[in-house]
Amino acid sequence: MKILLLCEAYPTPQNLYAMSFVHSRAIEYVRAGHTVSVLSFSTDRDYVFEGVKILTNKSAATKRNFDVVMAHAPNIRHHLRFLAGFESLPLVLFIHGHEVLWVNRYYPRPFGFDRGATETLTRAVRTIYDPLKLSLLRAFCKRQVATTRPLGFVFVSEWMRREAIACNPWMGLKEGWHSTVIPNAVNTAFLDSFYEPAPEFMADFVCIRPFDNPKYAVDVVAKWATMIPHKRFHIYGNGRYFDENPPPPNVHIFKQFIAQRDIPALLNNYRACVMPTRLDSQGVMMCEMASYGIPLFTSDTDVTRQMLGGFDNVRFVAPGMNPAALLDQIPQVLHSDEPVRRRFDARVLAARELAFAEGLLAFRPRSPL
Repeated sequence: MKILLLCEAYPTPQNLYAMSFVHSRAIEYVRAGHTVSVLSFSTDRDYVFEGVKILTNKSAATKRNFDVVMAHAPNIRHHLRFLAGFESLPLVLFIHGHEVLWVNRYYPRPFGFDRGATETLTRAVRTIYDPLKLSLLRAFCKRQVATTRPLGFVFVSEWMRREAIACNPWMGLKEGWHSTVIPNAVNTAFLDSFYEPAPEFMADFVCIRPFDNPKYAVDVVAKWATMIPHKRFHIYGNGRYFDENPPPPNVHIFKQFIAQRDIPALLNNYRACVMPTRLDSQGVMMCEMASYGIPLFTSDTDVTRQMLGGFDNVRFVAPGMNPAALLDQIPQVLHSDEPVRRRFDARVLAARELAFAEGLLAFRPRSPL
């Protein structure tokens, strides 16, 4: 197949991690023998990155020799406008979260120090923008189906599909024929190597999170630390949270970004990871840590259960549970040959995505949404 991938941003030599989960797919599609071009709405020049051709909006609009279009997190401003000119091609929409949800309903409010007039205005704008966003997405999809364009949805988790349909009931009218659940793959660094505990640990627990986004719950990590003062915690990331909320004595803060390729070696210096969450459509970093084999503690949610159920090295902390006793019992390290380690293997997941796209090539909708 000749595949056109659409995304808001894409890695460059200067920014290696911009929507890198799209790049990992492109690499696997190429390895499987397909021709891949990427439209990045953030670039103003064509370039090649690790063998993948990236196009500007203008360059992509002049080409018509694709077999299928795959759009990640489609938005009104860029994706839908561009796709209006490609109505004859099969289309796969990859749904990652905010693009199909009522954001104010799902996403936690900022921490207190981050609230103010700007945040209040943002929430007010969202009350207007989200109905418009969902209405335009529905109209776009209805138009595609009415013109007999094959249309499919890929959700990164069953929770994501369920909540997307709750916010957009029309997505469920044809449930089964046009949607599938395929999670994002983990970085190969977490599968090519395996957790090897260091002779001496730097601390008991490690957490790697952006500090100031409340959905990543670094405040919960600090709370857990106060309950087990005899254990030491290291938290890596950036943000103001711990400037405004000094951590307990057994928590050390490292204000730094850790490159993905360097995380496995870092994890070897700790007994376990603590990665609570308030909201995740999948939680890719948790999946990477669990696949690497290190013991992991996370929140007990539908998403974490779906993603990490069956990993013997993972423990789930239920709401209201006192985590002190649980964190005192470190689970076993995952065996390196456990089949569950391949759950998020990019090659396996890319093959499923390609099969779904190929299935659309022979599909024609029978009725409008």
